[in-house]
Amino acid sequence: MTELLLYGGPHSSFVRTTRMALQERDVPYTLMPCPPGHVDGDARHPFGKIPFMRYGDFVLAESIAIIRFAEREFPKAPSLWPKDSRRAALCDQWVSAISDSIVARIGFGICFPRLAAPILGFPVDEAAVAAAVARLPMTLDELERPLSRQPYLTGESMSLADLYLVPVVYYLGLTAEGKEVLPRYPALGAWAARMAERASVRDTVPPPFEALRPAA
Repeated sequence: MTELLLYGGPHSSFVRTTRMALQERDVPYTLMPCPPGHVDGDARHPFGKIPFMRYGDFVLAESIAIIRFAEREFPKAPSLWPKDSRRAALCDQWVSAISDSIVARIGFGICFPRLAAPILGFPVDEAAVAAAVARLPMTLDELERPLSRQPYLTGESMSLADLYLVPVVYYLGLTAEGKEVLPRYPALGAWAARMAERASVRDTVPPPFEALRPAA
């Protein structure tokens, strides 16, 4: 049987989302831990990012492309997109918004400088972090709104959109800023608790950031 090899580090939000998506659909895979810029023969990301995958002689990059490939290659498993056209469109909307705006505002704006940069020895622009924190309530308001009406971002059942949001909220909850702000959003907190009960979420919790510290 052809093995799906997924390349990337377990700390990456997009790698984690891809892993959760594969596990939710019972798609067997092997995680090949590697940093951005890694190349394994012809398996690579064209722009040096992660994740990318190898499936036999087929090489593919970008989390959404990998997840959509798995949907088509392994069609018997339940889809991560809702069947209803409007809910499916909302799923795509949220995947796009989380991958772009929310990851930029929260992931790179707050979580990376607070959690990873000190370990990796990168400088932290405190003014930029403060600006991201100032925008945080506006961002979380947009997530609280749908989740105050329904258990998941697109309705009554979990979709791919929720899997994209999991790593962002998880990392935010590890920061001092997140610990202060997140309790003000009960619907988002209840959603996070529901997601934390899923095996795919539990099985992909990243190791401590200390594991990234360069060897002396």
